[in-house]
Amino acid sequence: KENNKKMSLSGGKMCVKYLMFIFNFLFLIMGAVLLGVGIWLKVDKSYSDVADQFFSQYSFLTASNIAIGVGVFIVLISFLGCCGAVKEIRSMLFGFFILMLLIFIAEIVAAAFAYTKRNDMKADMQNDFKKAILQDYGTPNNGIVNTTIDTFQKTFMCCGYDSYMDYYNSTYTKNTANLPSSCCVKDTVDKCPTSNPNLRSKVYYQQGCFEQVMQFIKKNLLLIGGLSIAFAVIQILGMVFSLVLFCALGGKGEYV
Repeated sequence: KENNKKMSLSGGKMCVKYLMFIFNFLFLIMGAVLLGVGIWLKVDKSYSDVADQFFSQYSFLTASNIAIGVGVFIVLISFLGCCGAVKEIRSMLFGFFILMLLIFIAEIVAAAFAYTKRNDMKADMQNDFKKAILQDYGTPNNGIVNTTIDTFQKTFMCCGYDSYMDYYNSTYTKNTANLPSSCCVKDTVDKCPTSNPNLRSKVYYQQGCFEQVMQFIKKNLLLIGGLSIAFAVIQILGMVFSLVLFCALGGKGEYV
C-alpha cells in the first residue's frame, strides 16, 4: 500500500509537471507572437502616426506598447515556468508563481484604472478626433490621417465627427469648397461631392463617425470580455500548477 501511495504521488507529480511544461510552452509562443506584433506596430509608421493622432493623451496605452510589455513578461515567466518544471527547480517555480500573481494584480489595477478614467479617455479621444477632422484632414503632411478618416467614413457610412456639417469649418473644405468623397452615399456618386448646399443633406452620410466607432467598440465588448476572462483563467491555472508542483517537490527539488 505504501508503494502504491508513493507511485500515485509520483504519477500525480509527473502529470502536473508535464501540464506545467505544456502550459508554459503555449504561453511562450503567445508571448513571442505578442512581442513580434508589438515591435511590428512600433516600427510601422502608418500605425504609429494614427496612434499618436487619436490617442495623444494615452500614447503609453497604444496597442504596440501594450503588446511589447505583455509579450516580454510572458516570455520571461514562461521561461521560468518551463525550466522550473523540467529541471524541478523550486526557486524558478516560486518565481513563476510570484510573477504571475503580480501580473494578475496589475491587470486588475489596470482594468480598474481604465474603468474609472473611461469618461476622461473618451473625452480626450473626442478632442483628438475633432482636431483630426477640423485641422489635420486634407493637409499634405497628414496622409495617414486622411486615409484613416476616409476608411472610417466609408466603413461606418458616416461623415465628420457629429455630422457632415463639421466639415464646413474645416481646413479641407476651406481649401476645396467641397466635402470629402468618402462621405458620399454610394448610389449618389454621380452628384457627389458637391458644393451645392441644397444637395448636401441628400448625397452625404448624415451620421457622425465618432458615435459609430463607439457603437462598434461596444458591440465587441462581449468578445473582449470573454477573451479577458479566458486569459485570466489560464493565468490562474498556471499559478495553481506551479504551486502544486512546488509543494509536491518538497525539499527534494533543487533551489538553485
